[in-house]
Amino acid sequence: MKIDLMELAAQVAVEVMEDRPDSKARFSGCNEPEPYIMRDGFPVPWIPKPYPTDWSAAGEVLEKLDAWDWQLISHGEGVTMTIFKDGTHYEVTAPTAPLAICLAALKAVRSTATPST
Repeated sequence: MKIDLMELAAQVAVEVMEDRPDSKARFSGCNEPEPYIMRDGFPVPWIPKPYPTDWSAAGEVLEKLDAWDWQLISHGEGVTMTIFKDGTHYEVTAPTAPLAICLAALKAVRSTATPST
């Protein structure tokens, strides 16, 4: 399964980090309206941080999860991230730690996924 990392970064930004664009606007050179944020009174394109590919950005996700316990384990198949939330645990294995952190965080925040037992 191929993952669109930009889309995943946007999902993490909105659903986990609660960082939402203000609205959409047409920018020069763009055919479709793009998400934007207001900065110094002017709209600028909203680009989420690279949460699934960057350790520093993924660390911010971990900080956001500080109300829950979590565990990150590296092994031969990659990295497994487990989040313990409300007596349930949500577990994801991925090739890299930032990706595992993001996928597990989304799974826990959404809480509609079937939890691991």
